[in-house]
Amino acid sequence: MQMNAHKVLFLADPHSIHDVKWIKGVMEHHVAAFIVRRSIHITNGDLVNVTDCGNISDFSIFRPLHTLYSMLKLKNIIKKNNIDILHIMYAEPNALWSLVAYFTQIKIVISCRGTDILKAIPEFFNNRKIHRAYISFLYKKAFAKAQAITGTSISQLQSIERLFGKVNSYLIRTGIDIKSVDCTNNDNLPTKLKNKQYVFFPRNMKPLYNHEFAIEAINLLNQNVLNEYSFVFIDSNSNDQAYVQLIEKKMQCSKASYTFLPRLNARQLYAVYKKSSLVVMTPISDGSPVSAMEAMAFEKPLILGPLEYDEDIFSKIEKLQSWDANQLAEAMTRCLNNDYTLKLENRRIIEKKANRKREMSRVMEVYNALSNDGIL
Repeated sequence: MQMNAHKVLFLADPHSIHDVKWIKGVMEHHVAAFIVRRSIHITNGDLVNVTDCGNISDFSIFRPLHTLYSMLKLKNIIKKNNIDILHIMYAEPNALWSLVAYFTQIKIVISCRGTDILKAIPEFFNNRKIHRAYISFLYKKAFAKAQAITGTSISQLQSIERLFGKVNSYLIRTGIDIKSVDCTNNDNLPTKLKNKQYVFFPRNMKPLYNHEFAIEAINLLNQNVLNEYSFVFIDSNSNDQAYVQLIEKKMQCSKASYTFLPRLNARQLYAVYKKSSLVVMTPISDGSPVSAMEAMAFEKPLILGPLEYDEDIFSKIEKLQSWDANQLAEAMTRCLNNDYTLKLENRRIIEKKANRKREMSRVMEVYNALSNDGIL
């Protein structure tokens, strides 16, 4: 294993596409020890040269002895591997593990990516039940122990400041690997899509991603649109099979033609983007969605829901004004019928504002500053 200036312990999920993108992005310069939540071990072939340090359970106030045991286990992993920086990916509930800094001297980075800091953590602060008040207190202590906090959108940084006051926070987006976009071909396109024109819904099967709203809008489309296009959803093998069954039932009751694919690897996903006629995503909460930026990098027309997205990236994207299925159906029809004139401009925005190589270099700058006991 190559030894470098920093030894970084990532508290992350090896099956999270976004976690893997961040880890691979900084591993060009760092040795990374990797610890996963629950009992998941590294099986992702993309994470070569990552040291698997085992697993810890989710932080729980209802099992204090179990949590204390995991905290001490984390402390020992840090000590045994001479870790310089603990980088916590996704803040809810993982950020609570930064409390390990009460047991050991370790620099901590917390990365927020959207719903964690925009919705999940604020709910603890807005609920007056005693146990939730206690958890919000622990989050305050945990974020206070972090030397650097990153967010992928301006709204996330604003939420961090509202909850925790003035902290060292940085806007660092996951970004897009432009080289991989340009190298994409049809070889990895799922067979079911080879001879189809389709609208692509790239978010995974979770209630957060609001697929039932999209299907409601599809049912309002004119028959000529339904005849011409298939509607492609992914992640039929999701862990949330109850939600999958709900979506499948709604598909069966629709006149539209659906293609429901299992979870795709990165190459398959990019191939599906490349051939799509339109990309749509309407989550109920969002940060700076990589899926949307990928669509822009592929120069595809894109529709987003009525959420607060960063204007420096998404100002020229078709966005709904309200949660109105008729409005979404009209937007889909308009995008499919009209010549999409912003292709090159949107591509340039991604190259300038969301290039993964440049964004991950900013993570390195944070590491360097922490190692020198400084801030950016």
